[in-house]
Amino acid sequence: MSQCVYRIQPAFSRYSASVTVGSPTTRIAPRAGKSRMAATVLHLIYFSLAVAILVPTACSQTTAVQQLRSAFSSSQVTRVTLSGDANWYAGSLKDSGTVTLTAASDGSSQMQLTLDQTGERTESQLAIGPAMKCQWSGTDAKAHQSDYFNCLKPTIWFLPSLNIQAATMPASTNLADLGVESTPTGGLRHLRAQFAPALFEGDASALAQLPECAVDIDLDPTTSLPVTLRFGVRPDNGADVKIPIVVKFSDYRNVNGVQIPYRIERYVNGTLQLQITLQSAQIE
Repeated sequence: MSQCVYRIQPAFSRYSASVTVGSPTTRIAPRAGKSRMAATVLHLIYFSLAVAILVPTACSQTTAVQQLRSAFSSSQVTRVTLSGDANWYAGSLKDSGTVTLTAASDGSSQMQLTLDQTGERTESQLAIGPAMKCQWSGTDAKAHQSDYFNCLKPTIWFLPSLNIQAATMPASTNLADLGVESTPTGGLRHLRAQFAPALFEGDASALAQLPECAVDIDLDPTTSLPVTLRFGVRPDNGADVKIPIVVKFSDYRNVNGVQIPYRIERYVNGTLQLQITLQSAQIE
């Protein structure tokens, strides 16, 4: 496992402490000029705060990240268009139809569903960063704004590899290698993507939510490609409830030198909501 140094930054404080992750034991390092006792007191204060942000300050480029990028594509990909069949589940309802997924390396993405029973559904996100906007529309054909918390995600949910490419990953995105984690199906390499707090300087609301907006990516140890993506969302009514989302990727196929998952499943709170089987992929 690579070694990374993080700064523990309370969202509403100018003080910070350093943590080294990846060594046999995680250590807290006092800042220069502080006595050991003073540093200890400060560190206790930091950890007592309910809202704190892990900010990578020095992290070697990990082999896992490099392997993910190489496994996805040997050349730069700027845009993909994916088309296929979809099953939508809502309670006892099972609806079927077609789906078109588009995504660009700047983080913008859109899903267009055409279902036999419930009609059209669209989910979209405009790029990545403070000006991002996320919205969806259903049978009423009206655009509904998603909760801002749901938009604070630094990866594209159905193709996270696209905007993790070295040439296009925003400098505002922190990507940390957290090592290998054991699962019932074997060990998976665990990466975590999160926005840098500096991107939202002065936005107290966004800073307070950043720790909860991290996206966890699990890589297959053999292929170095994503097998699961994990994050949380909130209801659009603003309720302070975090709903776990898990996206599973399988059946990767080589399309013009790019590895595309032809099977995508999205689970909401542990229940399958969307099942996508791709039929074609266009790469630009």
